[in-house]
Amino acid sequence: MMNRNKEILQAAGAFLGLEEWPGPKHNPRVVEMFDRVGHGWVDDDETPWCAAFVGSVLASLGLPHTGKLNARSYETYGQHVETAAARPGDIVVLWRGSRDSWQGHVAFFVGMDGKRLVLRGGNQGNAVTDEPYDTDRVVCVRRADGVVSGTSRPVLRHGDSGLFVYDLQTMLKTHGYTLGRIDGVYGSMTLAAVTQFQADRGLVKDGITGDRTWAELEKPAVKPVRAVTMDDLKKGESRTVAQAEKGKQAVTVGGSLAGAGVVISQVEDLAAAAQQAEGVLDMLSGIAPSALAILAVAGAGGLIYRHFTRIEEIRLDDARSGANDRI
Repeated sequence: MMNRNKEILQAAGAFLGLEEWPGPKHNPRVVEMFDRVGHGWVDDDETPWCAAFVGSVLASLGLPHTGKLNARSYETYGQHVETAAARPGDIVVLWRGSRDSWQGHVAFFVGMDGKRLVLRGGNQGNAVTDEPYDTDRVVCVRRADGVVSGTSRPVLRHGDSGLFVYDLQTMLKTHGYTLGRIDGVYGSMTLAAVTQFQADRGLVKDGITGDRTWAELEKPAVKPVRAVTMDDLKKGESRTVAQAEKGKQAVTVGGSLAGAGVVISQVEDLAAAAQQAEGVLDMLSGIAPSALAILAVAGAGGLIYRHFTRIEEIRLDDARSGANDRI
């Protein structure tokens, strides 16, 4: 099992010096931390944010977090570590007020300063700093090793970010789900895609990517077959099929009327329809309408007709499988 402590401490170090803004304005980087751990309703930098800081750092590495703003929610996170065995990057929970109180503080262990622990945390003097704390305030020390799931991937939730989220988004796209740009951020579109995937696979629709969801994502991509018929597409639900149908009619009428001298106008309709029918008839793009008329008279209209039929068949397959959102 890979130890992530070094990465965690480095990621936390990137925030050193970040401060709350005095007065009525609020530092957007602090406010963003609340959003990343699922509490976007917090729009100020005065709400205690030590747990939001820890969760945001973990999320930046694709690691799960408690999703709570209560510092002592981290008492059961990951693996227990004895205080004497703490390593840089471990999570330390302190009591505040009294040991039995619900109040506390949470931060990352940096090292020892004599008999005191140096912790890297948010909301320490209204900023992200390295500060020493007495060891007798320690409630517990936790290590992130234990949060890795049985699939060697962490549990991911809305607000998380990092390489694991990027991996999740890539897998969802492979399965045919639309979620916008693949950016490694577990935003609203990724949440919606996960929830829909869970519904399609008969899983609990909670939007959380855990062991079962990861396991289903590992299976071959399967999209439900939609009950779509060619008649549905011909009724105007598919612009491409409508154009292909128009092209078939132009070929038929053009061929039958060629001897009457009216084929050219009909073949012009055919050429226009072909240009709008997904470019399948690129082979005809360089042929003048008058030459197309000759082809129609010579029997090439049958070949053109089959091309348009193939367009319709492809579009029907796409509509049934969901390979293309447009039907």
